[in-house]
Amino acid sequence: MMNKKNRLIVICNGKSCRRDGANHLIKYIKENANNTVEFTTKYCFGRCGNGPVTLILPEEKLIENCTLAIIQKFIKKY
Repeated sequence: MMNKKNRLIVICNGKSCRRDGANHLIKYIKENANNTVEFTTKYCFGRCGNGPVTLILPEEKLIENCTLAIIQKFIKKY
């Protein structure tokens, strides 16, 4: 269960999002996330062609065309 202080990053790892760089984001998070940011993957958000698609919880913010800069900013914030 996610702690109230924690944030969860859910990255699509479907074929289209992997092609658009999701694996790069996943690798970065694995190597740089701190103890207040958790992450997982989901096969598909149904937004193919707009990837990589990322969901930020608990804010429920869906980010299409997510970049490494967005992930870095999010991790640094928390």
